[in-house]
Amino acid sequence: MNILYFNARATTTDTWIGKQLSKIGSEEVKNKEKVMSQNLKQNQDFAISTTPSTSVYEISNKALSEQKPDERKKTLDAWEKRDIEKLQPSTHENVVRNLKVVAGFLRCDLPENTILKEYIKFLADYPNDLLEYACEQVVKSYKWSDFPKIADFVQHMESEFQFRKISYKETLKARERWLGESQPSNNNA
Repeated sequence: MNILYFNARATTTDTWIGKQLSKIGSEEVKNKEKVMSQNLKQNQDFAISTTPSTSVYEISNKALSEQKPDERKKTLDAWEKRDIEKLQPSTHENVVRNLKVVAGFLRCDLPENTILKEYIKFLADYPNDLLEYACEQVVKSYKWSDFPKIADFVQHMESEFQFRKISYKETLKARERWLGESQPSNNNA
């Protein structure tokens, strides 16, 4: 029986876990499990046993059903706050800084200003942690002498970004179901 630890919800656990495990080596898996276990204790998230087809949304609802109403509200507030924070877009300054780092590592020039503005426009929608991760992956894998295309960065961010959006939507659904609130709470919006 596998015990999985979640700080967020996904459409299916097998898809999310498969993507995550394919990105990291077995030693890092052990470290991740230790960190996730610590996060579980600190955040009072839930340890769950699942089958691959069980959605985390169903598991979250089960966990919420076992809580008292005031605890449930605190849990949903914490989930919503976390989800909103994880969706915050990068600043233009962070995008430019990250692109300069990539150009330095790849020993190539940044695109001209007109094109650089398009890079900023597209990449600023993504959270800074995802942008930094994408830049790191591009530096590790890009093989050409010209500056990477926008798609070279986006391919490393898009699936996690979509996962975060789904997580937020599922949190809002849970809030509506359990608290009768259809709008995000005022203190976290």
